[in-house]
Amino acid sequence: MATTTKSSLVPPTLVGAAAIQGLVGFLGWFIHSPQFSALDWVITFGGGIFLALAFVGKSKPHAASLAAMLLYSAFLIMQLSISTELLMTGWIFKLPIILLLIVGVWSAFHCSSLGEGHVDL
Repeated sequence: MATTTKSSLVPPTLVGAAAIQGLVGFLGWFIHSPQFSALDWVITFGGGIFLALAFVGKSKPHAASLAAMLLYSAFLIMQLSISTELLMTGWIFKLPIILLLIVGVWSAFHCSSLGEGHVDL
């Protein structure tokens, strides 16, 4: 018999953000490998941080989603502190991550309404 459970979208959104961030970091290895800077290391390991937060998000979705949003905001502020041009590059990757993190935070705080109708077999 199927049971209805309450779940949030936090882990899948954080895995999606991790995949995008990991892809950007992987591409950075090929593009900037001779001049790999500290910012490139942050980008590369950001995917791992999002993946770890996805595992935490299964038990603590509020904390995981807010931590991910704060970390990515800090990353964008760090880019802005380096240069405005740096912040304005790569929006094809940044915008989906931002949207995924917004959905994750929204889901964490509204998981009871999202969980209705979700069936685990």
